Amino acid sequence: MRAPRESHPLLYRARLLDPWRLAQSGRVGSRHGAVWCLKVRMFYVLEPVFEKASTVYMPVDNDKVIMRRIMNRDEAEELIDNITEIETVWVKEEKGREQMYKDAIRTYDSQSLVQIIKTLYMRRQSRIKEGKKVLSSDEQYLRKAEALLYSEMSVALNIPKEEVQEYISDAVKRKKNLV
Repeated sequence: MRAPRESHPLLYRARLLDPWRLAQSGRVGSRHGAVWCLKVRMFYVLEPVFEKASTVYMPVDNDKVIMRRIMNRDEAEELIDNITEIETVWVKEEKGREQMYKDAIRTYDSQSLVQIIKTLYMRRQSRIKEGKKVLSSDEQYLRKAEALLYSEMSVALNIPKEEVQEYISDAVKRKKNLV
């Protein structure tokens, strides 16, 4: 499940919270000891997986924030197996390309994140080969897409986030050697 977009992407463990327990906890809001609540609502309690700093209470009926189930191990392995078949995308004009990156990151779709990572990695290699500077916006989107994908895959594969990129690289190399 995903929580609101922040400067640092976080994965959250979620559970439902009974609205009466929330009201009794005083977290809904209180004034002079009296709990006030205009509407009884169900909440998800979101606790960051990688940072234990805070808890977020997200209304269940909130349709502004994209939340989805985290992929499981089988889905992560299937995504890794299909990485070589996921095509890169290219948009010539800068604004259109940046909008495509934003849209892919906003959806939190794993396949779109792989597509962006592959595209930006190839773009970086191409610019370096041509003797050009790598654009800071490209590097920013690459880091963000990697952080989102690697965080989720870390949880799915039950390995540290820092080891995910190497795990993927090794799996892709093994697949190429088998073919």
